[in-house]
Amino acid sequence: MVGDHDADIAKVMAGQQQFASNAGLKTLLGETPPTLREHRQQAYRLLGQEAPRQARKAPGGR
Repeated sequence: MVGDHDADIAKVMAGQQQFASNAGLKTLLGETPPTLREHRQQAYRLLGQEAPRQARKAPGGR
C-alpha cells in the first residue's frame, strides 16, 4: 500500500520532466504529488494502527 504510493510519486515526478512542454499535463502533474503524499501518510497511519491489533491477536491465536 505504501510502496504503491512511493512508486506513483516517482512516476509523477518523472512525468513532470518528460511532459514539461505540455501545459495541461504540467498543471495536473504539479497538483498530484501533494495528494499522493497525503495518501501515503494516511497509509502509514493505517499500518501503524493495524500492526498493534494484529500483534495482540497473534499470541492467543484468535
